[in-house]
Formats: sequence, structure tokens, C-alpha cells
Amino acid sequence: MNNLGDSFLKFLIILLAFFSFASHAHELPIFFDSGMNGVFLETASEESLINTTLCSNSVETQFCETNISNTQRVKYTVHPGGLKYAVSLIEIRLISDIENTSNMNLAGINEQRDSFSSHKGIYLGLSKTDIINLLGKPTSSHNDLLTYHSKMNPKLLDRFNMPIYSANYHFKGNRLVYFKFGFEYP
Repeated sequence: MNNLGDSFLKFLIILLAFFSFASHAHELPIFFDSGMNGVFLETASEESLINTTLCSNSVETQFCETNISNTQRVKYTVHPGGLKYAVSLIEIRLISDIENTSNMNLAGINEQRDSFSSHKGIYLGLSKTDIINLLGKPTSSHNDLLTYHSKMNPKLLDRFNMPIYSANYHFKGNRLVYFKFGFEYP
């Protein structure tokens, strides 16, 4: 009877582990991206922004960094009213595609990175098919833009206390040249 009890206990543990994993597997939308370069959305950490330079301090505080070859720029936005270093929105683009480059000399240069990649593995140069394979079907698609949007998702609200998450991916010649993702200002 001891073997039967041990077997039942093992079965119960496996069953609980399976349900625990299954219940957490789809907590957030599949297209949710948690951050870039060790910077996590809505997590306040001055250390994670160590390679950046303050590039705007108007209504929203923005920190920027460029890659070592100065061809890509990442901008981290902190919404007003949030914690000092809690990044809500992340943007990355090719510097050659930035219309106004007058403030680019303010961006910190990250000497360890040739290019930037989000925690989901998104980086400039990917195709539309690559993005769809990584993130699933977009909420909307129009010409050279894929959009993913989640409003009032209970798991996002519970975890981040933010009602709207969105991500936009812009393409030129079927190659990703600009994208931004994160929480919109409420």
C-alpha cells in the first residue's frame, strides 16, 4: 500500500505542477514583450539605464543609447507620475531613418552592443513573417505596419497596473526599421 500511496503522491504533484504551469503559461498576451537590453517594463532600476543618456526631460523623461557603430538608437520613456526609472515605453530605430538628428549627439553609446534586441528576440532587419512567427497574428496590419494591442487585460492590470499595452512594427522593403512597445500613457 505504501507504493500505491507514493505513486498517488507523485501523480498528484505532477498534476499540480502541470496545472500551475498551464495557468501561468498564458497570463500575458503572447505578443507581450517585457523589455530590451536588461531594461524591464515598469521596473524601476537606475542600474539598468547605466549606458543611457537623458535625451528629453519635458513631460516624459526619456533616456537614449546608440549601438557601437552609431546606426541604431533605443529610447526608453518614463511616463509622468511613475517611478523615477520605471520605463513604460521602448523604441528602437535606425538612426538614418530619424528625421531630426540634431539631438543624436546626446545619446549614450553602448560599447558592448553591435545591435539591440528585445527580450522576445525582436531586432531591426527582421521580416514581417519573422515578427508574426515570434508574436502571432497582429491585431491589425496595414501596408508596412503591424500593430499588436491589448486593452484592459486582467493579467497586465494585475502585474503592471497599466490598462493598455501596444506594439508597433514598421517596415521598409519588408525589413523592420522601427518598432516601439510598452504601455501607453493613461
